[in-house]
Amino acid sequence: MKKLFIFSISLFSICACTKKSVINTAVPLSAQFLGNYSVNEKGNSNAASQYAISITSGDNSSDLFIKNFNNYFTTPVKAQIIGDSIYIPGQTLEGRTIFGVGYLASNSTSGKGSSITMSYEVLDPNSTIVACYGYNNTSTSQWSK
Repeated sequence: MKKLFIFSISLFSICACTKKSVINTAVPLSAQFLGNYSVNEKGNSNAASQYAISITSGDNSSDLFIKNFNNYFTTPVKAQIIGDSIYIPGQTLEGRTIFGVGYLASNSTSGKGSSITMSYEVLDPNSTIVACYGYNNTSTSQWSK
């Protein structure tokens, strides 16, 4: 009985320490999206391209702004975080309508939150072409920190 009691105390101590260390090292999910990214993409209507974007905090913890979106928009694009996904609600900026969705991904060197896999569309009312990235059998846009 005494050995079982000591074993139970030891197991409780190990579990309590493990849980506490996970809580202390947790990073808010919204913070994992923030930062500078290198974008690699090939849409249905353009050549492969690489350019830089930055993601900054929005008005509340679930809102974000994406600067230099699609290597075109000078106005920051509004986005929202839901879980580990980033949503770009339909919005018209600089004469073009955009929408999309992406999710946090990881790579072998930097871990979770080091990249975003994004699918989106850009609609230009002056053109019959819709620029697709990740929709309609096109490649997703890859954003890496």
